[in-house]
Amino acid sequence: MNRTKEVKKIFGGKFVKLYDVTYTDKNGKDRLWRFASRRNKTLAETGIEKADAVVIVPLYLGENSGELEEFEDIKFVVTKEYRAPLGGYEYGLPAGLIDGNETIEEAVERELFEETGLRVSKVVHITPPLYSSAGLSDESTSIVFVECYGIPSTDGNKDSEDIEISLVSYEDMSEFIESGKEIFPDGRIGVRGYLAWMYMITSAY
Repeated sequence: MNRTKEVKKIFGGKFVKLYDVTYTDKNGKDRLWRFASRRNKTLAETGIEKADAVVIVPLYLGENSGELEEFEDIKFVVTKEYRAPLGGYEYGLPAGLIDGNETIEEAVERELFEETGLRVSKVVHITPPLYSSAGLSDESTSIVFVECYGIPSTDGNKDSEDIEISLVSYEDMSEFIESGKEIFPDGRIGVRGYLAWMYMITSAY
């Protein structure tokens, strides 16, 4: 049940906008909440669910495209990226906004190549839009599991991007998830990355 009464834009930036929403709480009292959005019409106003961005879980098969034979043979593609709000580096996954009328698959192919130099060989699974910080924003992300190939490269990075790429084995990632082994000692762990790695390890693909 949508209890929104009014949504008012208070700041309009290129990538992020601020809104005040007046809504009715469970006791019938009007309340005010300020939040960020990437949309010109917020989810609270439209009720339309769509992914604003993609987070890509790339399972690396090697330099050449091929079918995955044994799960233990794959590598997890992990990015280490400087994030200004964190004041340091974050370990996570390739990700980015969906541009214009792009499909999720098109955004995944573009972002993966731009950030890592890798090509998608197979889209394995796309989640519905997921919300990771609903107290702050209505931004939603689809997590997309893919198989990929190529030679890792950051040549396609934008000037604003500071990214390093690592290929982490199933065994090392499994040990990290299960015991907290220090394989990411000099950065913070992104929640989406951690949950995706944990899902892949525990489900064994």
